[in-house]
Amino acid sequence: MKKLKINSKRAKNAEILLWICAGLYVISLISNLMEFFLLSEVQKGVYITKEQFQADTMRQVIVSLLQFVALIISAFTFILWFRRAYFNQEVKFEYMYSKNVWTGISFLIPLYNLFKPFQLMKELHQNIEEYFVKNGLGETNHFFRKRIFLWWFMWIFLNSAQYVSNIILLKSLFPERLMKISISFTLIDLFFIILCYLTIKMIRNYNQLELLILENSDNVENKTDKYGDLLDSHF
Repeated sequence: MKKLKINSKRAKNAEILLWICAGLYVISLISNLMEFFLLSEVQKGVYITKEQFQADTMRQVIVSLLQFVALIISAFTFILWFRRAYFNQEVKFEYMYSKNVWTGISFLIPLYNLFKPFQLMKELHQNIEEYFVKNGLGETNHFFRKRIFLWWFMWIFLNSAQYVSNIILLKSLFPERLMKISISFTLIDLFFIILCYLTIKMIRNYNQLELLILENSDNVENKTDKYGDLLDSHF
């Protein structure tokens, strides 16, 4: 018989990586503003040395690389948390619309990953809310369930906007257009910061509800240690 598994460690790892991503987006936002002001000087006719341009380009490249690495690791930790959360519901509620194996794969298959993760996330929140009401554990926060579509749409839209902006950037030669691209990147960074924060809140909110379910369940793997702290189990 399958047992429920503590998901707190994975939730914490996902939150930490999202905070790192948010911090890098703040750095990227500042870097894009610095580039905007530099281009403004060029447009005004101010002489800018070759070294200044090279320093600006190098800074932007380094920030972009750090963002890319952090996002890859963050996506990995998020999928691990998400997969465990879905596994626990599969054990607890027996019937789910998808198999647990698809929770990770659904993020990786092109086109399929545009809608399937959203469906799975919506199912998680609906099931846990119904469980709380059915078992008299009280009302849950409906904030995230009612806004999952908006949350997922923002992830898709902002990533698409960033991709399009990068394509335009590669074809831009004039300061005026580069300035507009810098502003668009700045706005994208700002919304990504907000989105990272909302995702952290969503993970934290769901994990708290999941812990309450685990505390009221008997078939939990490595449920507590001698101090009564919930422990995470192996992968």
